[in-house]
Amino acid sequence: MDLAPLAAAGAKLVQSGATIMMHHGALSVAFAGALPRDMSLTIVTNSLLVATALEGHRQASVVLLGGLYDQEKGCSVGTTALSQLEQFNADLFFVADCAVHPSVGLTAFDLPDAEIKRVMCRRSAARVVVATAESIAKTAPFQVSGPDAIDHMLAGRQLDAETLEPFRRQGTVIHRIA
Repeated sequence: MDLAPLAAAGAKLVQSGATIMMHHGALSVAFAGALPRDMSLTIVTNSLLVATALEGHRQASVVLLGGLYDQEKGCSVGTTALSQLEQFNADLFFVADCAVHPSVGLTAFDLPDAEIKRVMCRRSAARVVVATAESIAKTAPFQVSGPDAIDHMLAGRQLDAETLEPFRRQGTVIHRIA
């Protein structure tokens, strides 16, 4: 999957001065790379790769969460990272790698990942969710948030209007990506 169009669409939702939360994952790294370099931002992340992708972004303040480092995923997890997250209020949270269901909401496949995403969702004024054919209308074992927490959805053209309609009826703003 080409991440560049999704990342570019997400970057268009960012305003100067914003505080953004990003968890680990290839799409979050792509979002970090797509952020305008002339924009003053604060990025809070548990991902070493996201922080590294922001090197050279002179107007970005990067907060890298600490705690237990999961070497396989390349991110911090556990109680220290969760406690640190409670200190921040963000404008946006870019959510990827979640199952997205119109009546269940956002769910994750891994408990430590779900815990981090749950706090990031709660501490953010708006959530930007990536929906793919693999993730939409699906559920995973660990709850992240209810469907009312899906403010914006970046959806590829492969998703038909009928699939997206329940989200639109709930007030989610759908952004179609070519």
